[in-house]
Amino acid sequence: MLKPISDMYSVYNFEKLTDVQNKCLSTRGNSIVISPTGSGKTEASLFWSSANLDKNSGNRIFYTLPYTASINAMYNRLLYDFSPYYSTNGYVSLLHGKATYFLYKQYDQEQYKEVKNITKKIYSPYKIMTPFQSIKHFFSLKGYEMGILEMYRGLFIFDEIHAYDTRTAGLIYSMCSHLVNEMDAKVMVMSATLPDFLKDLFQDMLDVDEAIKMNEGESNKYLRHRCNILDGNIFDNMSLIAERIQANEKVLVVCNTVKQAQNVYNHLQGFTKKSALLHGKFVLRDRELIEKNLQNLDLLVGTQVIEVSLDMDYDVCFTEPAPIDALIQRFGRVNRKKNSEGYPLKGICDVYIFSEGSESDHYIYDQNLVKKTLDSLASVDLMHETMLHNIVNDVYGNGFGKNQKLFDETKERFKEIIDNIAPFKGSHFKESDFYNLFNSIEAVPSNFKSEYQKCINEGRIFDSMQYTLQLTTGQYYRLLGEDRVDYDVDCRQLFIDAKYLRVMGLLIDEPYFENNIL
Repeated sequence: MLKPISDMYSVYNFEKLTDVQNKCLSTRGNSIVISPTGSGKTEASLFWSSANLDKNSGNRIFYTLPYTASINAMYNRLLYDFSPYYSTNGYVSLLHGKATYFLYKQYDQEQYKEVKNITKKIYSPYKIMTPFQSIKHFFSLKGYEMGILEMYRGLFIFDEIHAYDTRTAGLIYSMCSHLVNEMDAKVMVMSATLPDFLKDLFQDMLDVDEAIKMNEGESNKYLRHRCNILDGNIFDNMSLIAERIQANEKVLVVCNTVKQAQNVYNHLQGFTKKSALLHGKFVLRDRELIEKNLQNLDLLVGTQVIEVSLDMDYDVCFTEPAPIDALIQRFGRVNRKKNSEGYPLKGICDVYIFSEGSESDHYIYDQNLVKKTLDSLASVDLMHETMLHNIVNDVYGNGFGKNQKLFDETKERFKEIIDNIAPFKGSHFKESDFYNLFNSIEAVPSNFKSEYQKCINEGRIFDSMQYTLQLTTGQYYRLLGEDRVDYDVDCRQLFIDAKYLRVMGLLIDEPYFENNIL
């Protein structure tokens, strides 16, 4: 087994460390980090990991993120950063639902087989993953004994802890409690927008005296945005967006639903040739192509998928109303680069929030949280970090609110599952019980059916995956009720009768016809 790097400061030997990075270098035991986007939290967490290795430096390090795109980006980053310290492949493993596809696309055939084999073993000291890759072992699914063994005395980093839904937060809470109390593991949770109720919850469970925060003087360097609330909805303000595009600025527009983003992109794409639409209803092949080109765009219209750690830096943001934590993540894609003194390279950039969203927004966000956010931002001009933290606490003053019961029931039920694990004894749970935790179902648009079947028939399983996308369970049952879902027994795959365009993605309201394929 490879060992982790014992002196992470040799990897990230910065001329000057941030306040948070300095603190993490000497922090022993569980920890909570609250620090702005772009402030070097990743390096800080890795400093913490090397500071908490045991005498033999044999601990496994589990770096957990909520989104596939940010996991893939982190995997590539650590491969590059750590390459001088290892003479063999496999020092970083990638673990998420589409990891095998990502690895297949990244490596040649021989390397792929080697790396894929290693990811399933204890060999790699660094695991970049979703939380479900750890959670599934507690359901006693195949191979769980090795998975749990690997977690013993592990070092767990949960980045963007604020981003999980209530049920997933409950699962993570119970798992962390078990890891710390029964498996001698250590846990760090991190966020740029951590409300006090969530911080206090983890602080108590992890027995952390005080969260690590950036000092006020240094946090002032992260003043990057000026807040502007615009009356009306996005279509009432199209001329303002067009003006910023025509002024040769890199413009980011964020909508709350895929349908709204598609409609907005239809209106704006004619203002520049360097534009793209990005949302969760593109097949893997097309989404990969869009994500690779984000830095070369003058206009990007997207949904919540842009809130993740994608490599992009825009000049101005226009967004539909959303809870404060979601807005902060969206604004984090604007004015990211810093000068030699640590201040934003572009000075202060505008971010615009429309006072009205679309009719479907109530399916996406609790409208009480959205209203509280707009009320809190109404008198805000420059968006200081301390002020944003106070707004986060105001908006989430009721904690999980109506979802508190769901959180409590989830963590208690999962604790019972964990407590009933027995070695070499599979539980009564089926794999479907675990996968029911996800609000998504994999499907292939009908116009790719022949390409998908050809890949399967030729044994090119991973090539077939490029034609898949994820539906929510609600979307699946809607299409099923409209008799627009077909299950192919030979391929073991769902095909959906919905129009798909490479530029627009899945147009779920429009049935598929062969004469409008792409």
